[in-house]
Amino acid sequence: MTAIEADIMANPHATEREILALSDVDALHHPNCPPEIWWGCADHYSLEAQSSVLFPLMILENPARWAAIEWVWISDWIKVVCNRLSLQKRELFACDCVERVLFIYERQQLGNSMVRDAINIRRQAALEQVSSFDWGIARLALEKEANRLYATGPEHMVVYAAIDLVAKDASSLAAHAMATNKEDDTLAVAWARAWKEEFRWQWARLQQYARGEL
Repeated sequence: MTAIEADIMANPHATEREILALSDVDALHHPNCPPEIWWGCADHYSLEAQSSVLFPLMILENPARWAAIEWVWISDWIKVVCNRLSLQKRELFACDCVERVLFIYERQQLGNSMVRDAINIRRQAALEQVSSFDWGIARLALEKEANRLYATGPEHMVVYAAIDLVAKDASSLAAHAMATNKEDDTLAVAWARAWKEEFRWQWARLQQYARGEL
């Protein structure tokens, strides 16, 4: 931050023109940020928006607008914030997301604990309780299971989520599995709603990791 920007941040009566000269994140945190500038920056910087001094006021005045922004941008927020986490936290987040949808697989594959056991190994590897080699062996078994179940229904999507090494992609696959699991998944609106609801859970969980609560 330059000296000029620091002066603007320190001035609670800074003008709109001055605030526009700040970065989006700094603008969000300025107490005199005009509402339209604040909302425009909040699209891409959700965590920063929620920690800003103006957030309670903005949400009180227009809760529907925040809900609309969340509906459009939540999957992008997950990707961005996920990339900020350490590798260990990304792995633990991926495990959390897959565990949420394991019931879909286990309902169709009665008595088969392969995916659950593999996710437990993945979590233990992230915590350095077992070696990455152990997780690699478990992942190979998952790949065979994914091939066996190819295009059979939402349960195969659960296995793909468990396999995916990129946490943000694993979370997206898990949300997809939850959406396609719905009985009314032929209805596009209901399908999209189920997907977004799972994203909301993931987003809340991810914020816990980002804030150091997990």
